[in-house]
Amino acid sequence: MSGFLADLLGILMRPRSTIREMAEKDSSLREPPLLLLVIGVFTSISGYLRAKLLFSSGMEGLVHAPSVEAVGTIAGVFAFLFGLLFIYLGWILESIAVHGFAKLLGGSGGLRKFSELTGWCQTPRFFSAVVLLIVWATQGITTAILETPRVTFSRVFSRLMLFWSLVLVGISVAHEHKLSRTRSAIAVAVPALIYFILIYGILPGTIPIRGV
Repeated sequence: MSGFLADLLGILMRPRSTIREMAEKDSSLREPPLLLLVIGVFTSISGYLRAKLLFSSGMEGLVHAPSVEAVGTIAGVFAFLFGLLFIYLGWILESIAVHGFAKLLGGSGGLRKFSELTGWCQTPRFFSAVVLLIVWATQGITTAILETPRVTFSRVFSRLMLFWSLVLVGISVAHEHKLSRTRSAIAVAVPALIYFILIYGILPGTIPIRGV
């Protein structure tokens, strides 16, 4: 476990040298799933609280209180399960997509090792998961709940942690696939752009998902 914590700190404090050292070692997919499990649990709990609170806020005064509570709880459970599944599915899809673009750009790395590195690169998202949990655990029912200062802060903070994670993935591409910084950035940017288009609706005429 000490090695696990040392790798976590290395990713945060000296990412280039840590990722380079990891890329030179034999592949090991034991630790990244553990890290993702921790992130997924925090994210899923906050998703549960968020879904329950949003449903209760939207239905307040319209439906009998016990019914609102029950349906809100069901919505929260679905949000919890989806959040836990999404963190692993996102890891797999991100690894495959970026690896594929890196190969198209002349990369020479392997998918197994790159998947391991990509898993470690999710470390910054732990902080956003903790912030989201704190925000939704302390947020009360109010009008325009998604526009409250704390929710807005958590949304911006999550975007910053996601960007940090993508920067780490770019470093991983450079070391594992032996690509230049420019090609590494392209290999990460193209899948990320597709992701933002699909998930956050940044194309004209689409509706962005708020509070994610």
